Amino acid sequence: MYKYLKEHPLRFSLILGLVIRLIAVIFSKGYGMHDDHYLVIETAQSWVEGLDYNNWLPENSEIPSGHSWLYPLINYVHFLFFDFIGVDDPQLKMLLIRLILSVYSLSIIYYTFKIVNKISGIEIATKVTVLTSLLWFMPFLSVRNLVEIIAIPPLMYSVWFFVKHKTDNNIKFYVLFFVGFIAGISFSIRYQTLIFLGGIGLVLLFNKDYKRLIYWGIGIILSIFAFQGLIDYIIWGMPFSELKQYFIYNIDNAYNYETNVWYSYLLLLGGIFVPPFGLIIMFYFFKNYKKYLLLFVPTLLFLIFHSYFPNKQERFILTIVPFYSIIGMVGFFEYIKENGYNKFYRISFIFFIIINMLLLPIITTTYSKKSMVDAMYFFYNKKENIESIIVENTNKENLKLMPIFYSGKRFNILEFSSKTIPVNKEDFVLRYHNHPSYILFIEDKNLEQRVSKIKKLFPHIQLKKIIEPSLIDEVLHRLNPKNDNQTIYIYQIV
Repeated sequence: MYKYLKEHPLRFSLILGLVIRLIAVIFSKGYGMHDDHYLVIETAQSWVEGLDYNNWLPENSEIPSGHSWLYPLINYVHFLFFDFIGVDDPQLKMLLIRLILSVYSLSIIYYTFKIVNKISGIEIATKVTVLTSLLWFMPFLSVRNLVEIIAIPPLMYSVWFFVKHKTDNNIKFYVLFFVGFIAGISFSIRYQTLIFLGGIGLVLLFNKDYKRLIYWGIGIILSIFAFQGLIDYIIWGMPFSELKQYFIYNIDNAYNYETNVWYSYLLLLGGIFVPPFGLIIMFYFFKNYKKYLLLFVPTLLFLIFHSYFPNKQERFILTIVPFYSIIGMVGFFEYIKENGYNKFYRISFIFFIIINMLLLPIITTTYSKKSMVDAMYFFYNKKENIESIIVENTNKENLKLMPIFYSGKRFNILEFSSKTIPVNKEDFVLRYHNHPSYILFIEDKNLEQRVSKIKKLFPHIQLKKIIEPSLIDEVLHRLNPKNDNQTIYIYQIV
């Protein structure tokens, strides 16, 4: 194996990365966060069925939703194809989606090797790329439908192109158009990548590389018009209407989501690479800014913007992780190559490797949001006609959003919170006009009392299944109760 790695480092890294990601394809079911399911999967599947899950279409909304349509439309095409070949099982559909994403994500490994090989040689490129293939969080994220991850390969392609052709002044203008066009796709997947692209443009401007900047920039503009402006025009009759609404919404709601201190992303970047090694990586990221300006400037600008903007969610910063790690790891391994390991560096690196390899199999095989997914999948093989179900979450004031996609059906979900539970059967009938078939109780807190209350509405209910969260879901819930990953009790109304 070591001989094969020495002779074929890129091929070895890609095979290694693929094997780990295929394990995630099989075992890492579910979804990671709200957006990688409800905004792209539920939406796309509903369009296949002639519905509009999020009410994004003009017939269901007077104004745009403020979301880019490109990635949901890509999933829409996937689901249309699955429907055409007769794939109906929601879990099988998502396994195929994860398989597609796992192969797509290999481009991150590929461009990591190419970039590092060009800037620092094959020895360091081999080390950095193998580590990139095995980073504890990447296989899990690589099979998720997170636009923050999906947008990375088009950005890496531009960085690789300019690194590769740093001194080549004979590049045809149409090649630069093409590179810019690919880069522009990242914007139509996630708008904030424009900051990263602007950083690349600033470096080209600083280097007085006006020809590349202009032609590459025109390619980006054409791409944005094609995948953002044209799609918005077809749907809303006005180009960039979704983009406009996105800015309006985020400015108006900047403080209505999770906020944190300005240095929270620095803490995150230091933490995911396991301190103290994570701090060493951060040190070399900032130390080598002049040496790797093309990677550093766009990465830093992206980091500064998200550190400044009030709404801070961990996933927002994921887009720059490969670029950040390239600069930091290259700096670290270049130091080691010239000076050897000192005691602190050796212990830090060994500790990082141990923790990384302990976390890798756990996170890679994590079934995320298991209880909610399995609760909905419980209904997939039900032959009975289900008009509606009740989700009872009366321990809390907020309602519980369930991933109905996994049921393979369309039924009403009647949500009971502490504020919305009906007083009696007459109140229920008056309010909902529905005949529910099942009741899902979220978590076991006060379960007996809650069941007793429901029996006043529906005297005859039978427990059919108890669905436990995955180990990681349960740990996350205990660490932060905002992670709603509780046990779900499914009762049938008879």
